[in-house]
Amino acid sequence: MARLRPGAWGWLGLAVYVAVVDAILLRRHSHTLSEVFGDALKHPSRRIPVITIWGVLTMHLFAELLPPGIRARLSPLDPIGALARLIERA
Repeated sequence: MARLRPGAWGWLGLAVYVAVVDAILLRRHSHTLSEVFGDALKHPSRRIPVITIWGVLTMHLFAELLPPGIRARLSPLDPIGALARLIERA
């Protein structure tokens, strides 16, 4: 069996976190993470920040699927990647 890379453990941890938090929220009859996200998209003053953060995260995650030339041009616009590179150099 192949060993999981550290990033895969991060995704696994994130999935477990979301499942556990949503289960707790449902048990308490509260809004789930998805419902709160949807509510934020409907709110006039929260919509733009949420869409911006969502767009940055999507660009960061799906950049690997882009051709190298486009990925290189988008790299300066990726604050998540920039922060990771900064931490890596420290």
